[in-house]
Amino acid sequence: MLNRLISYCVNHYHKDGNCASCANHCYSNDLDHSCYPCIKYIHRNNTTDRHYDCPNLIYNYVIKHAYRYASEIAYAIEYLSNFESVKHYQLWKVWSIGCGPCSEYFGLRYATEHIRIFQNKTIDFTGFDFNHSWNDVQNFIKESLDNNLKIENKNCFEHEDAPNLIILNYMLSDLCKRSTLKEVRSFMLSLCFKIQSLDNVCVIINDIDFRTFNCRQPKYALDYMDVLANKLAILKDAKYEYNISKHYFHPQRVTEAIYGEQYPHSTLLWSIPRNVQHFAPFSICNSCQLIIVKASKS
Repeated sequence: MLNRLISYCVNHYHKDGNCASCANHCYSNDLDHSCYPCIKYIHRNNTTDRHYDCPNLIYNYVIKHAYRYASEIAYAIEYLSNFESVKHYQLWKVWSIGCGPCSEYFGLRYATEHIRIFQNKTIDFTGFDFNHSWNDVQNFIKESLDNNLKIENKNCFEHEDAPNLIILNYMLSDLCKRSTLKEVRSFMLSLCFKIQSLDNVCVIINDIDFRTFNCRQPKYALDYMDVLANKLAILKDAKYEYNISKHYFHPQRVTEAIYGEQYPHSTLLWSIPRNVQHFAPFSICNSCQLIIVKASKS
């Protein structure tokens, strides 16, 4: 299924021409009108002047990142298979906050097809994202791959459904770059309250490795992941227990964080097709994860 999405993006990338009129390739010295310099600019700068706002940039983003992001989520789902409370889930009722192109959906699908105890489980997936630039990719997934997939352009915390799996897939780092400190803190507080309000729930926060190691003045995604973990760890709940774990894939750069337990593998779970390789998609998993399992005490 993921290969079909990638093929769709490859076939539509630069379909309207070579972007010769694009005003944004000044981010790069090359002349091939590649969209990746724009993506790097968005990822590496705390700026609001650019976001995921161009169809070709969207297609390039999916081609470059989807295999990696979906694989990282699949590894996290495999880790959840260690918990008895999760093994009994017949339905994955999923919220993906800041879902973008829904890469995590494909990680879930991989789990229901390849991880034995999750095989044949049903996925009820609701993605939340205010950015309409993702709509073309999201509509392709809904119309061609899963017509039950739902996308909501509203505040997830106003949604009445009760999920048993909440995923933030590279959403928190983007929020930290584009929002005020007050807005980020408000979001994290709402997320914490939501977790506390649910009976049984898993949370996967998958993100980049930048951090300040300062929970008193958090700045990056990992800092806020630690803040959330610390808040939940000190809760005294007579009815529920919280299992909180941290994970990372083998670091590829010396700047990357050692965050909890290292996964034994960082290999992608999909083979990259030959017609995609010239886009140089990311070829290994390379994130940090906070995984929370809230379950009733026996």
